[in-house]
Amino acid sequence: MSRVGFCNGKFLNQDEPCITLNDRGFLFGDAVFTTLKVQDGNPQFFEEHIKRLEGQCKELGIIPPAFFLNDLQELILKNEALSGTWRLKIIVTGGDGQELYLPLRNHGKLLMTISQVNYFPKNIFLTIFPKAISSPLMGLKTLSYLDRLFIMDYAKKLGADDAVTLSNDGYILETAFSNIFWIIGLDVFVPDPDLGFLMGIQLTHQIEEYKKRGYQVHFVKMKYEAISKNAKIFVSNAIIGVVPVYFKDALC
Repeated sequence: MSRVGFCNGKFLNQDEPCITLNDRGFLFGDAVFTTLKVQDGNPQFFEEHIKRLEGQCKELGIIPPAFFLNDLQELILKNEALSGTWRLKIIVTGGDGQELYLPLRNHGKLLMTISQVNYFPKNIFLTIFPKAISSPLMGLKTLSYLDRLFIMDYAKKLGADDAVTLSNDGYILETAFSNIFWIIGLDVFVPDPDLGFLMGIQLTHQIEEYKKRGYQVHFVKMKYEAISKNAKIFVSNAIIGVVPVYFKDALC
C-alpha cells in the first residue's frame, strides 16, 4: 500500500516530490521535526510535541506554521492507521534560500509522514561511542541527522542496538536515538539538561510519573563507570516507550 503524506496543506503519496532543490532543509538540514507515536489511531502527547517544535522553529529563526490536529487525524485516516503502532513525523523546513546564515523565515514547508512500527524490543544492548559529542545544535531535533546515523552504525557493527554518547568531559548524554536514565531504589538519575542533549517528550513524561510515585529525580553529570552496579538502566523515546538496557562487557 502506498502511504499518503502531507505537504503544505495538501495530501499526496509519500513518494511524490514535494521539496524543491532550493529548500534549506535539503541543502543544509535547516529544518526541525518531531516524531509522535500513534497508537490505535490516537496520537500521543500531540500538544507537547507541537509546543517543543514551535520553540525549536523560533530558535532557528523559522516562524512556525499553524498546526492543526484535524490535518493529522485525516492523515491517520487516509493511511488506515487506526490499529497498531505507527510513527508519525512532522517536519518544518527552513524554506527556499541559500543564505549562509539563519534569516528570519515565515515560508518554511510543513511536512508529515506516517509509517507502521513493527519493532518492540524487550531490552536494548548498548555500547559506548568512543568519541566525544559536541555541537551548538545538540538540544535541537534538526534534520542534520548524519551524526546520529554514524553513531548507530558504529553500534550495529559491534552487534549492539545503540550507543551511549558522552560529552567532552566524558559525561553521559543520551544514545543515538533515545534518552537514557537509571534508577537505584527510589532515586531516578537523569543526565543534566545543561549538558546540551535533547530532552525527549517521553523522558519528560516519565520524570513526572516517577515524582508522583514518590521517587526523587536527580539531574547529574556522571561518567558511565561511576554508575552503581545496582542501578537499573533504561532508554526511552516516543516510539518504544521505556525499555531496560544491558551492556555487554565486550562492547564497552
